[in-house]
Amino acid sequence: MIGCLYTISLRRHDDAWSVSSSRVHMLYEEGNHDLENVARHRVAR
Repeated sequence: MIGCLYTISLRRHDDAWSVSSSRVHMLYEEGNHDLENVARHRVAR
């Protein structure tokens, strides 16, 4: 089982809304650090 907690913020810039995920926290029951690191790296782009 994998749990994800997202913190998403909306920002207004030049009358346009942009969405940015400021923080992502992954919880793994198995504690697979390799998957966790890959997931964080992909989201942190």
